[in-house]
Amino acid sequence: MKILFLAICLLIMNIVGFGQFEKSKLKNWLQQNYDTTIAVYNYSSWSQEFNLKIIAKNENNIDFFSYQNPYSFYRRDNKHISGMQQTELSAEYSKTEAGNNKYLKKHSTVSPTQNEWKIINSTIWRAESEPLNYIYSEDTSGKRSYFIINDGPQYIIYLLSKHDVTALHFYAPAHLEEHSPGNFNRQAAIKVMEILEKYCR
Repeated sequence: MKILFLAICLLIMNIVGFGQFEKSKLKNWLQQNYDTTIAVYNYSSWSQEFNLKIIAKNENNIDFFSYQNPYSFYRRDNKHISGMQQTELSAEYSKTEAGNNKYLKKHSTVSPTQNEWKIINSTIWRAESEPLNYIYSEDTSGKRSYFIINDGPQYIIYLLSKHDVTALHFYAPAHLEEHSPGNFNRQAAIKVMEILEKYCR
């Protein structure tokens, strides 16, 4: 019964915390310490747990971070703790305001990243949201053919300058781009995600 109660509380806190990065201490800390930051929040209909992968630049320094729940039920390396502990620790994570705390992990990089930064920074700031879960094409008669994805991954890409925050929303950009290539907005988002996946391990 206690596990069920904690699980319900955890779900509520995840939903309430959804999209609250823009008001968080973490956002303020990044703006205070970096000139430009790109942060990606990934969620889906079955998991809205708050998590971020971050690339931040200050003058010539480029840093990578991840902010995530180390005790998440979706992680495979928690076999050493019980389900009860996992639920309690996840509840603690969910009620902790995002900031420069124990959940923020800085990743060391040995590869040069200046060129990669230039590539993503020159495109993502010109991109627009692509939040729909479908695309369509029309034949010569005007008849539409739809390609729809259900329960796909969703992303919010936060673009931070010293004083402003812009949020771009994307639905399964890699899947939609594979089916219908050539969309500038999706391609810009995919490139950001690829670089963050490369360095935020």
